[in-house]
Amino acid sequence: LLGVCKEYKVPLIINDDVMLALKIGADGVHVGQNDMSVIKAREILGDKMIIGATAKTVEQAKIAEQQGADYLAAVLFLAVQLKRMHYQ
Repeated sequence: LLGVCKEYKVPLIINDDVMLALKIGADGVHVGQNDMSVIKAREILGDKMIIGATAKTVEQAKIAEQQGADYLAAVLFLAVQLKRMHYQ
């Protein structure tokens, strides 16, 4: 898979597994809230690999940014009730 990604110039981001990303020479890793911290991942991977993080709250997003995440995958921050439309 890594070879195909490199051939087509598409970054390979490994989900959750920092050590696998390092071992295979992936372009980066994505860590969730229950995975390794962005800071620890950066210590292991260095500055050249992409590190993304998941945030389910605004506070988690701020922390990921402060820890040096390169990108953020944001899930629903604010639930809203939608108006129900009645059609005839």
